[in-house]
Amino acid sequence: MLVGLRNIILAIASVWVVLGLGASGVLAHGHRHVGGYNFAVGFIMEPAYEGLANGVEVRVTWAAHEEGGHGRGGNSAQGHEGMAVDVEGHGALFVSPGLNHEDTFSFEPGHDMEGLTIPYHNHLDHDMTGSITVTHDAQASGTVEIEIHDKMYLPAEITVQPGTRIVWTNHTSSPQSVTSGGVPMGSRADGETEEVPVEGLEETLKVEITHVPTKESRVLELRAVADSPGHYTADLIPTAQGVYEMRVFGGIEGTSIDETFVSYGGGGGFSDVLPVGDLQFPVQLPEVREIEGAVRGALDTAQQAQDAALSAQAASANTLGIIGIVLGAVGTVAGAGGLTVAMRKR
Repeated sequence: MLVGLRNIILAIASVWVVLGLGASGVLAHGHRHVGGYNFAVGFIMEPAYEGLANGVEVRVTWAAHEEGGHGRGGNSAQGHEGMAVDVEGHGALFVSPGLNHEDTFSFEPGHDMEGLTIPYHNHLDHDMTGSITVTHDAQASGTVEIEIHDKMYLPAEITVQPGTRIVWTNHTSSPQSVTSGGVPMGSRADGETEEVPVEGLEETLKVEITHVPTKESRVLELRAVADSPGHYTADLIPTAQGVYEMRVFGGIEGTSIDETFVSYGGGGGFSDVLPVGDLQFPVQLPEVREIEGAVRGALDTAQQAQDAALSAQAASANTLGIIGIVLGAVGTVAGAGGLTVAMRKR
Protein backbone atom coordinates (compact mmCIF):
# COMPACT_ATOMS: atom_id res chain seq x y z
CA MET A 1 0.00 0.00 0.00
CA LEU A 2 2.80 2.42 0.96
CA VAL A 3 4.64 1.66 -2.25
CA GLY A 4 1.45 2.41 -4.18
CA LEU A 5 1.10 5.84 -2.55
CA ARG A 6 4.69 6.71 -3.37
CA ASN A 7 4.11 5.70 -7.00
CA ILE A 8 1.05 7.97 -7.18
CA ILE A 9 3.11 10.96 -6.01
CA LEU A 10 5.88 10.19 -8.50
CA ALA A 11 3.36 9.90 -11.33
CA ILE A 12 1.76 13.26 -10.46
CA ALA A 13 5.17 14.92 -10.24
CA SER A 14 6.13 13.50 -13.64
CA VAL A 15 2.98 14.89 -15.23
CA TRP A 16 3.69 18.33 -13.80
CA VAL A 17 7.25 18.24 -15.09
CA VAL A 18 6.02 17.40 -18.58
CA LEU A 19 3.47 20.22 -18.42
CA GLY A 20 6.15 22.63 -17.29
CA LEU A 21 8.57 21.67 -20.05
CA GLY A 22 5.84 22.05 -22.61
CA ALA A 23 4.97 25.59 -21.58
CA SER A 24 6.37 28.55 -23.41
CA GLY A 25 6.36 32.31 -23.53
CA VAL A 26 7.81 34.97 -21.25
CA LEU A 27 5.46 37.53 -19.75
CA ALA A 28 8.02 39.83 -18.15
CA HIS A 29 11.45 39.94 -16.56
CA GLY A 30 13.35 42.29 -14.32
CA HIS A 31 15.52 44.65 -16.40
CA ARG A 32 18.57 46.66 -15.39
CA HIS A 33 21.45 48.53 -16.98
CA VAL A 34 24.72 47.81 -15.14
CA GLY A 35 28.18 48.98 -16.20
CA GLY A 36 27.16 49.24 -19.85
CA TYR A 37 25.43 45.84 -19.83
CA ASN A 38 21.70 45.19 -20.13
CA PHE A 39 20.33 42.45 -17.90
CA ALA A 40 16.97 40.67 -18.21
CA VAL A 41 16.34 38.25 -15.33
CA GLY A 42 13.32 36.15 -14.36
CA PHE A 43 11.75 32.72 -14.54
CA ILE A 44 12.10 30.87 -17.87
CA MET A 45 8.31 30.53 -18.06
CA GLU A 46 6.15 33.30 -16.66
CA PRO A 47 3.86 33.39 -14.86
CA ALA A 48 5.58 30.76 -12.71
CA TYR A 49 3.53 28.10 -10.93
CA GLU A 50 4.26 26.03 -7.84
CA GLY A 51 5.37 22.48 -8.62
CA LEU A 52 5.84 23.00 -12.37
CA ALA A 53 9.25 22.59 -14.01
CA ASN A 54 10.78 26.00 -14.61
CA GLY A 55 14.12 27.69 -14.06
CA VAL A 56 16.05 30.93 -13.86
CA GLU A 57 16.70 32.83 -17.09
CA VAL A 58 19.43 35.46 -17.51
CA ARG A 59 19.99 37.44 -20.72
CA VAL A 60 22.96 39.78 -21.02
CA THR A 61 23.66 42.23 -23.87
CA TRP A 62 25.50 45.48 -24.40
CA ALA A 63 24.31 48.30 -26.64
CA ALA A 64 26.53 49.31 -29.56
CA HIS A 65 25.46 52.52 -31.30
CA GLU A 66 25.83 52.59 -35.04
CA GLU A 67 26.04 56.38 -34.90
CA GLY A 68 28.09 58.48 -32.51
CA GLY A 69 30.79 55.84 -31.99
CA HIS A 70 29.69 54.85 -28.48
CA GLY A 71 30.87 51.52 -27.21
CA ARG A 72 29.91 49.59 -24.08
CA GLY A 73 28.45 51.82 -21.44
CA GLY A 74 28.19 54.74 -23.90
CA ASN A 75 24.41 55.31 -23.75
CA SER A 76 24.61 58.52 -21.74
CA ALA A 77 24.04 62.26 -21.98
CA GLN A 78 25.33 65.18 -19.92
CA GLY A 79 22.86 66.58 -17.46
CA HIS A 80 22.63 70.17 -16.23
CA GLU A 81 25.27 69.54 -13.56
CA GLY A 82 27.67 67.77 -15.93
CA MET A 83 26.91 64.30 -14.62
CA ALA A 84 26.39 61.44 -17.05
CA VAL A 85 22.72 60.43 -17.15
CA ASP A 86 21.85 57.28 -19.09
CA VAL A 87 18.60 58.13 -20.85
CA GLU A 88 18.80 55.44 -23.54
CA GLY A 89 19.88 52.45 -21.44
CA HIS A 90 17.13 49.87 -21.07
CA GLY A 91 15.74 50.42 -17.56
CA ALA A 92 18.69 52.59 -16.54
CA LEU A 93 16.51 55.24 -14.84
CA PHE A 94 13.33 53.39 -13.92
CA VAL A 95 11.56 50.05 -14.35
CA SER A 96 8.07 49.51 -13.02
CA PRO A 97 6.88 46.16 -11.69
CA GLY A 98 4.08 44.51 -13.63
CA LEU A 99 1.09 46.84 -13.27
CA ASN A 100 -2.32 45.22 -12.96
CA HIS A 101 -5.63 47.07 -13.33
CA GLU A 102 -5.55 50.42 -11.45
CA ASP A 103 -1.98 49.86 -10.21
CA THR A 104 0.28 52.94 -10.28
CA PHE A 105 3.98 53.66 -10.72
CA SER A 106 5.78 56.96 -10.17
CA PHE A 107 9.09 58.61 -11.09
CA GLU A 108 10.60 62.02 -10.29
CA PRO A 109 13.27 63.39 -12.66
CA GLY A 110 16.06 65.14 -10.78
CA HIS A 111 17.82 68.43 -11.46
CA ASP A 112 20.68 66.51 -13.10
CA MET A 113 18.22 65.59 -15.88
CA GLU A 114 17.39 69.16 -16.84
CA GLY A 115 17.58 69.66 -20.60
CA LEU A 116 17.22 65.95 -21.34
CA THR A 117 14.46 63.99 -23.05
CA ILE A 118 13.91 60.57 -21.48
CA PRO A 119 12.30 57.96 -23.75
CA TYR A 120 10.34 55.13 -22.18
CA HIS A 121 8.33 52.13 -23.39
CA ASN A 122 6.12 49.25 -22.34
CA HIS A 123 8.33 46.18 -22.05
CA LEU A 124 5.26 43.98 -22.60
CA ASP A 125 4.28 45.84 -25.78
CA HIS A 126 7.11 47.56 -27.66
CA ASP A 127 4.63 49.50 -29.79
CA MET A 128 3.80 51.60 -26.72
CA THR A 129 6.32 54.41 -26.27
CA GLY A 130 6.48 57.83 -24.66
CA SER A 131 8.93 60.54 -23.61
CA ILE A 132 9.60 62.95 -20.76
CA THR A 133 11.35 66.27 -21.46
CA VAL A 134 12.80 67.90 -18.36
CA THR A 135 13.24 71.68 -18.31
CA HIS A 136 12.78 74.58 -15.88
CA ASP A 137 10.77 76.34 -18.60
CA ALA A 138 7.97 73.76 -18.37
CA GLN A 139 4.61 74.75 -16.92
CA ALA A 140 3.97 71.28 -15.50
CA SER A 141 5.10 70.78 -11.91
CA GLY A 142 3.85 69.05 -8.78
CA THR A 143 2.20 65.85 -10.08
CA VAL A 144 1.51 64.84 -13.67
CA GLU A 145 -0.80 61.89 -14.40
CA ILE A 146 -0.30 59.56 -17.38
CA GLU A 147 -3.01 57.02 -18.18
CA ILE A 148 -2.12 53.62 -19.62
CA HIS A 149 -4.65 52.44 -22.17
CA ASP A 150 -4.53 49.60 -24.68
CA LYS A 151 -1.71 50.34 -27.14
CA MET A 152 -1.05 53.86 -25.84
CA TYR A 153 0.09 56.14 -23.03
CA LEU A 154 -2.06 59.23 -22.60
CA PRO A 155 -0.43 61.70 -22.90
CA ALA A 156 2.54 59.94 -24.47
CA GLU A 157 4.84 63.00 -24.50
CA ILE A 158 5.13 65.40 -21.59
CA THR A 159 7.37 68.33 -20.60
CA VAL A 160 7.92 68.83 -16.89
CA GLN A 161 10.09 70.69 -14.41
CA PRO A 162 12.75 68.83 -12.38
CA GLY A 163 11.26 67.29 -9.24
CA THR A 164 7.82 66.77 -10.81
CA ARG A 165 6.17 63.54 -9.70
CA ILE A 166 5.03 61.58 -12.76
CA VAL A 167 2.39 58.92 -12.05
CA TRP A 168 1.34 56.20 -14.50
CA THR A 169 -1.96 54.36 -13.86
CA ASN A 170 -3.00 51.18 -15.67
CA HIS A 171 -6.57 51.57 -16.94
CA THR A 172 -6.53 48.29 -18.89
CA SER A 173 -7.50 44.79 -17.78
CA SER A 174 -4.10 43.30 -18.74
CA PRO A 175 -0.64 43.69 -17.16
CA GLN A 176 1.36 46.72 -18.32
CA SER A 177 4.79 48.19 -17.58
CA VAL A 178 6.84 51.39 -17.83
CA THR A 179 10.56 51.08 -18.62
CA SER A 180 12.98 53.91 -19.33
CA GLY A 181 15.19 53.82 -22.42
CA GLY A 182 14.67 52.98 -26.05
CA VAL A 183 12.99 49.82 -27.27
CA PRO A 184 15.50 46.94 -27.64
CA MET A 185 16.82 46.20 -31.11
CA GLY A 186 14.55 43.98 -33.14
CA SER A 187 11.50 46.07 -32.30
CA ARG A 188 12.74 49.50 -33.40
CA ALA A 189 12.00 50.84 -36.84
CA ASP A 190 14.97 53.20 -37.03
CA GLY A 191 17.60 50.54 -36.26
CA GLU A 192 19.54 53.10 -34.21
CA THR A 193 20.98 50.64 -31.69
CA GLU A 194 22.01 47.03 -31.75
CA GLU A 195 21.73 44.72 -28.73
CA VAL A 196 24.92 42.65 -28.81
CA PRO A 197 24.79 39.40 -26.78
CA VAL A 198 27.58 38.77 -24.28
CA GLU A 199 28.79 35.17 -24.51
CA GLY A 200 30.83 32.88 -22.26
CA LEU A 201 29.26 34.07 -19.00
CA GLU A 202 28.40 30.55 -17.83
CA GLU A 203 32.01 30.46 -16.62
CA THR A 204 31.95 33.78 -14.75
CA LEU A 205 28.38 34.34 -13.50
CA LYS A 206 26.18 32.45 -11.06
CA VAL A 207 22.68 33.03 -9.75
CA GLU A 208 21.36 32.69 -6.21
CA ILE A 209 17.61 32.19 -5.88
CA THR A 210 15.85 32.95 -2.59
CA HIS A 211 12.30 32.23 -1.45
CA VAL A 212 11.72 35.47 0.44
CA PRO A 213 9.05 34.29 2.96
CA THR A 214 11.26 31.46 4.26
CA LYS A 215 14.71 32.94 3.45
CA GLU A 216 15.65 29.59 1.89
CA SER A 217 18.24 30.08 -0.86
CA ARG A 218 20.33 28.08 -3.31
CA VAL A 219 23.17 28.97 -5.68
CA LEU A 220 22.65 27.65 -9.21
CA GLU A 221 25.15 27.13 -12.01
CA LEU A 222 24.19 28.85 -15.26
CA ARG A 223 24.48 27.14 -18.62
CA ALA A 224 24.52 28.73 -22.05
CA VAL A 225 21.47 28.09 -24.26
CA ALA A 226 22.47 26.58 -27.60
CA ASP A 227 21.85 28.79 -30.65
CA SER A 228 20.84 31.73 -28.41
CA PRO A 229 23.92 33.87 -27.61
CA GLY A 230 23.78 35.88 -24.40
CA HIS A 231 21.05 33.60 -23.04
CA TYR A 232 21.68 31.56 -19.87
CA THR A 233 19.44 29.31 -17.76
CA ALA A 234 19.44 27.12 -14.65
CA ASP A 235 16.77 24.46 -14.10
CA LEU A 236 14.50 24.65 -11.07
CA ILE A 237 11.10 23.44 -9.84
CA PRO A 238 9.78 26.08 -7.40
CA THR A 239 7.88 24.25 -4.65
CA ALA A 240 6.58 27.18 -2.61
CA GLN A 241 4.34 30.10 -3.53
CA GLY A 242 5.24 33.74 -3.03
CA VAL A 243 7.95 36.31 -3.65
CA TYR A 244 11.37 35.27 -4.96
CA GLU A 245 14.71 37.05 -5.38
CA MET A 246 17.33 36.24 -8.02
CA ARG A 247 20.86 37.51 -7.31
CA VAL A 248 23.23 37.47 -10.28
CA PHE A 249 26.86 37.74 -9.19
CA GLY A 250 30.35 37.26 -10.56
CA GLY A 251 32.16 39.23 -13.25
CA ILE A 252 32.00 40.25 -16.91
CA GLU A 253 35.27 41.13 -18.58
CA GLY A 254 36.69 42.63 -15.39
CA THR A 255 33.44 44.32 -14.33
CA SER A 256 32.17 43.09 -10.96
CA ILE A 257 28.48 42.12 -11.02
CA ASP A 258 26.26 41.72 -7.93
CA GLU A 259 22.66 42.56 -8.73
CA THR A 260 19.48 41.34 -7.03
CA PHE A 261 16.17 41.18 -8.92
CA VAL A 262 12.87 40.62 -7.11
CA SER A 263 9.48 39.35 -8.26
CA TYR A 264 6.25 41.37 -8.47
CA GLY A 265 5.26 41.00 -4.81
CA GLY A 266 8.49 42.67 -3.74
CA GLY A 267 8.11 45.50 -6.25
CA GLY A 268 10.17 43.88 -9.03
CA GLY A 269 9.57 42.92 -12.61
CA PHE A 270 9.17 39.13 -12.85
CA SER A 271 6.48 36.69 -11.76
CA ASP A 272 5.84 35.54 -8.21
CA VAL A 273 5.28 31.79 -7.91
CA LEU A 274 1.53 31.23 -8.09
CA PRO A 275 -0.66 28.30 -6.92
CA VAL A 276 -0.96 25.65 -9.61
CA GLY A 277 -4.67 25.33 -8.89
CA ASP A 278 -5.22 28.46 -10.99
CA LEU A 279 -4.44 26.36 -14.10
CA GLN A 280 -6.74 23.44 -13.30
CA PHE A 281 -10.16 23.01 -14.87
CA PRO A 282 -12.87 21.88 -14.35
CA VAL A 283 -11.78 20.10 -11.14
CA GLN A 284 -9.03 21.46 -8.94
CA LEU A 285 -6.64 18.73 -7.82
CA PRO A 286 -4.90 18.75 -4.44
CA GLU A 287 -1.66 20.70 -4.37
CA VAL A 288 1.68 18.97 -3.89
CA ARG A 289 1.94 19.87 -0.21
CA GLU A 290 -1.59 18.57 0.42
CA ILE A 291 -0.75 15.23 -1.22
CA GLU A 292 2.53 15.04 0.66
CA GLY A 293 0.74 15.85 3.92
CA ALA A 294 -1.90 13.20 3.29
CA VAL A 295 0.70 10.58 2.41
CA ARG A 296 2.87 11.56 5.35
CA GLY A 297 -0.16 11.23 7.64
CA ALA A 298 -0.98 7.83 6.13
CA LEU A 299 2.61 6.67 6.60
CA ASP A 300 2.65 7.90 10.22
CA THR A 301 -0.68 6.17 10.91
CA ALA A 302 0.57 2.94 9.36
CA GLN A 303 3.76 3.13 11.40
CA GLN A 304 1.80 3.76 14.57
CA ALA A 305 -0.48 0.83 13.79
CA GLN A 306 2.54 -1.39 13.15
CA ASP A 307 4.18 -0.29 16.41
CA ALA A 308 0.92 -0.90 18.29
CA ALA A 309 0.61 -4.38 16.76
CA LEU A 310 4.18 -5.24 17.71
CA SER A 311 3.58 -3.93 21.23
CA ALA A 312 0.40 -5.99 21.47
CA GLN A 313 2.23 -9.08 20.28
CA ALA A 314 4.98 -8.46 22.80
CA ALA A 315 2.41 -7.89 25.53
CA SER A 316 0.59 -11.10 24.56
CA ALA A 317 3.82 -13.07 24.63
CA ASN A 318 4.68 -11.64 28.04
CA THR A 319 1.19 -12.42 29.34
CA LEU A 320 1.38 -16.02 28.11
CA GLY A 321 4.78 -16.39 29.73
CA ILE A 322 3.51 -15.11 33.04
CA ILE A 323 0.50 -17.41 32.86
CA GLY A 324 2.80 -20.32 32.11
CA ILE A 325 5.00 -19.43 35.06
CA VAL A 326 1.96 -19.15 37.36
CA LEU A 327 0.54 -22.46 36.15
CA GLY A 328 3.94 -24.06 36.58
CA ALA A 329 4.14 -22.71 40.10
CA VAL A 330 0.63 -23.93 40.85
CA GLY A 331 1.52 -27.37 39.49
CA THR A 332 4.67 -27.45 41.56
CA VAL A 333 2.74 -26.50 44.70
CA ALA A 334 0.05 -29.05 43.93
CA GLY A 335 2.64 -31.74 43.34
CA ALA A 336 4.43 -30.91 46.56
CA GLY A 337 1.15 -31.00 48.46
CA GLY A 338 0.26 -34.39 46.97
CA LEU A 339 3.66 -35.78 47.92
CA THR A 340 3.24 -34.55 51.53
CA VAL A 341 -0.17 -36.19 51.88
CA ALA A 342 1.14 -39.49 50.50
CA MET A 343 4.05 -39.53 52.95
CA ARG A 344 1.74 -38.90 55.94
CA LYS A 345 -0.45 -41.85 54.95
CA ARG A 346 2.50 -44.11 55.27
